[in-house]
Amino acid sequence: MKTSEIRQLPEDEIRTEVEKRRSEIFKLRLRAGSDDVESPGALRQKRREIGRLLTILREKQLKRAKDNG
Repeated sequence: MKTSEIRQLPEDEIRTEVEKRRSEIFKLRLRAGSDDVESPGALRQKRREIGRLLTILREKQLKRAKDNG
């Protein structure tokens, strides 16, 4: 998901996407323990996506606080 796409999402949808990515990471780790992983970079990619989502979520929260206060 691109940064511009994330910025258009409301905060609750961003939180949902973060939880979805965390679930995917959990599943990847389980699969890595039991057999060979298809894409070794998938875990790293998911972690970066979570970081991107959380960063934009925090930016939105700070902007909202600034506008209200």
